[in-house]
Amino acid sequence: KKYFSFPLEDRGYEKFIGAMVEDTFHKRLYLVSEYSIAAVDTKTGEAEIISTQRNHWGQFGRTLCMDDNEVIWLSERDWLEQFDVRNKKWSRIFPEDHNLAIMLDNTSIAYRDQSGIIWIGTKGYGLLKYNPRSEKFHQTDHESIGWMSATNDGRIFITKAGKLTANGESYAAKPGSGPRHFKFHPNGKFAFACNELDMTVSSLEWDARLGRLSEIMTVSSLPADYKRSNDSIADLHVSHD
Repeated sequence: KKYFSFPLEDRGYEKFIGAMVEDTFHKRLYLVSEYSIAAVDTKTGEAEIISTQRNHWGQFGRTLCMDDNEVIWLSERDWLEQFDVRNKKWSRIFPEDHNLAIMLDNTSIAYRDQSGIIWIGTKGYGLLKYNPRSEKFHQTDHESIGWMSATNDGRIFITKAGKLTANGESYAAKPGSGPRHFKFHPNGKFAFACNELDMTVSSLEWDARLGRLSEIMTVSSLPADYKRSNDSIADLHVSHD
């Protein structure tokens, strides 16, 4: 129970970390599960449960982000929400422009770029960008957005309707592998993808000149003698060293 809080009726899903976000400035890692958020001190390993509130379905998008005010932006099933770490309070986001309301009821992912702009991916209604300085949303796309991540040169990769779009060729994983999470190596030359369905991790080489990812190898994340049941792989992190 160090990282979770859940009702007395335990159905098994409550102990699953659905998403996480790291605050590198304050040396904290936030773990989000169906009924709780835990703050972990990355220096000492000490953990504190800072929220036991479930607002909607308790199912969160693949990527969360944190702004400069220590507010976590996250998508809970469809809703766009914020959790204020300092005050330990939740908020649901509604736009002043009613034309954007359907987009914020169908969100899938939240991402913060280097300039502080919050990118919100939606299911079928494109991409929203939120500028904290002007406090306004701006729509820039009209497709389903599944995932976003940045390269070391500042560009941002976006998956649209299951395909990776960039300035070059698209990378296609093995059919049936179910790629879920993707990270670049700090040197910018390599990347890694975890594949949810077959429990493997793919190592990729990045050609920045051609804008192309090429597979180097794919290995299992499980011991050779492990017997699978309903396991899946959900997240991947790359050490800075």
